[in-house]
Amino acid sequence: MENHLSFIFFLISFFAPWCCIFAINPACRTTCGSIDVKFPFGTGYGCGSPRFYPYVTCPKDQLLLNTHTGSYPITSISYTTSALTITPPSMSTCSSMQQSPNIGLDWASPFELGPSTFLLLSCTPPTSSLTVKGSPVCDTSSSHLCDSFYTCPSVIGLSLPFFPPSNTCCVYSPANFNSKGELDLRVLKCGGYTSIVSLEDFPTDPNQWQYGGRVGWEFWVA
Repeated sequence: MENHLSFIFFLISFFAPWCCIFAINPACRTTCGSIDVKFPFGTGYGCGSPRFYPYVTCPKDQLLLNTHTGSYPITSISYTTSALTITPPSMSTCSSMQQSPNIGLDWASPFELGPSTFLLLSCTPPTSSLTVKGSPVCDTSSSHLCDSFYTCPSVIGLSLPFFPPSNTCCVYSPANFNSKGELDLRVLKCGGYTSIVSLEDFPTDPNQWQYGGRVGWEFWVA
C-alpha cells in the first residue's frame, strides 16, 4: 500500500506543474475590442506566440501594433492572407490632414510593409524630381489620386491653400522603407502622408476611400 501511495504522489508531483504550464492563461482573450484575436497574436504577455509580443498588444481594449516610431491602432486582421490594417493617428485622410512624423516597422519583427498606396503630401515642388538613391519614386501614371485628394477642404491643415498644385504631392507606390525601416518624410522633404488600402468603387472621391496601411506578417516554427 505504501508503495502505491508513493507512486501516486510521484505522478501528481510530476504532472501537476505541466498542467499549469499548458493551461489557458485566464488573462488571454479571444477578442480585443471588436477584433478577433487568434494565434499567432495574443492580448498580452504569455498569450499567442512570443515572436509577436510586444509588437501586438491590447491595452485598454485597443489592439495596437507597436514599433520604434510609435503605436498604431489595428482596425482589421485577415488571418487567411496574413495581413492587418493599421490607422496611424498622425496619418492624413480626406477629413483631417496634418503634419506627420516618420512611420516605420522594426526590422527584427515578423512584420513587413504590405501593398498600400502612399501619397506624400505637402512636398517641396516639383515632386517629379523626388528621388531615392538616384531613382524617381513618384508614380506619375497615378497622379490623378493627388488631384482628387487635394480637393479635400482639410488640406489647409498642411498649411496648403485650397486646391493646391498637385506637384506638391507624390504617389509613392510601391512604397518602401529606408535602412532604418522608416518612411523618412524629412529626407523626402514632405510634410505629411496618407495611405490608401482601397479606393472602393470611387476612384475620384477621396471621401469614400479606405485609408490605412497594410502590414503583412510571417510566422514560422524554428
